[in-house]
Amino acid sequence: MLKKMEIVEALFEKNYLMAEKADLKMDNIFLKMNHLDLKMVTLDSKLDKFEDVHSEIISKNNEKENLVTPLKLTIENEKLERFQETVSEMTNLISTLKNILELNKSNGEETVSQFKSLNKRFANDRENKISNLIKDGDSLEQMNMPLINEAARIWVAQNQAGQWRRVFAHNTSGGLFANLEDSKNKNPDNENSTLFSILDQLENFWDFQGNFQFKICYPELTFTPITPCNEWIQSSNPLYESTITGFKALRIAFRKTSIGASFGGLGLSPKSSTVTLIDETPSHSNCFFAIGAMQYWHKKDTIPGPHSSIS
Repeated sequence: MLKKMEIVEALFEKNYLMAEKADLKMDNIFLKMNHLDLKMVTLDSKLDKFEDVHSEIISKNNEKENLVTPLKLTIENEKLERFQETVSEMTNLISTLKNILELNKSNGEETVSQFKSLNKRFANDRENKISNLIKDGDSLEQMNMPLINEAARIWVAQNQAGQWRRVFAHNTSGGLFANLEDSKNKNPDNENSTLFSILDQLENFWDFQGNFQFKICYPELTFTPITPCNEWIQSSNPLYESTITGFKALRIAFRKTSIGASFGGLGLSPKSSTVTLIDETPSHSNCFFAIGAMQYWHKKDTIPGPHSSIS
């Protein structure tokens, strides 16, 4: 598809160059026409002068007709005839130049019109071809998308297995998040900061099935028989959705929520919440597993974490 589009672009560039050349030729034509106009003005001026001189000669000839000798009269008549012939030739030349000028104007306007029409036709053809190529590309993409997704899934499984990207961290030695917006993006260039968040970039971490794979860890907690982390899959984005969907447990160390239910992922806390941005029971006022805590809880330097029961 890209190759076809490159061909269409090349044709359009070629047409554009042709139109530019046509414009350049028309500029030359109009320049020449301006020169012809200038010459015609000059010739008209000279013709007026010749006619004035001609009239003056005739007047003087009449005055001296009885005073000149036959020889002088003959010479004057010859000069007059040659002058009249020159005037006649210049008149014919001016007439010819006027005809040429009119013809050039007519041809020039016709040429411009033809090139404009041609360029418009090529532009329309280009738009139609590009539109068809886009439609073909969309169809091809739809046909191949399952295969592309499967290939991408296999590649990720083979090349990125076990690789994680930290999107949030909260160490209360650094204090609390100031507000909800602060908890969405904080120190984005330093993931080792005591307050770190790039939750506003979660959309960049969908897998090819449209799911997120999350892991939340509490490294200071030692009462679990396994690594103190919950690892799971969910399809809902906890930054925007309170209803948790697509949950699938992978490795769960902290099994209970703040209301005693089984852990089932994370969701957006109620809009009225002044405690945290995200928690494990977004439909309830309780909020363990607090992500983006804005208040201390239980002690002066602790925030809501996982339920202490592991059964």
